[in-house]
Amino acid sequence: MEEVEGMWQKLSLSEEEEAGLEVPKLPGVSKSLLAGKFLTHRIVNREAVSRTFKPLWRTRKPFHVYDVGENNLIFKFPMDTDLERVLEYEP
Repeated sequence: MEEVEGMWQKLSLSEEEEAGLEVPKLPGVSKSLLAGKFLTHRIVNREAVSRTFKPLWRTRKPFHVYDVGENNLIFKFPMDTDLERVLEYEP
């Protein structure tokens, strides 16, 4: 665990990353949103992420994935309980 904490302390943001992310307006925005950043040089396929996470998260109602650029995705859950479950049990 200390090894992970040491890595966290070495982590820093670039000026561009510190500026933040502008999230576009999403249809029917609710508080049940989750932001994800994929740390890879490859372009992340939104639909592949959705197909991969669907069986892992096993939500009661289908969630939607929005690409907001630069490998950042927003996950929108129709039910607060689905989001809470995802956050509690991960990944």
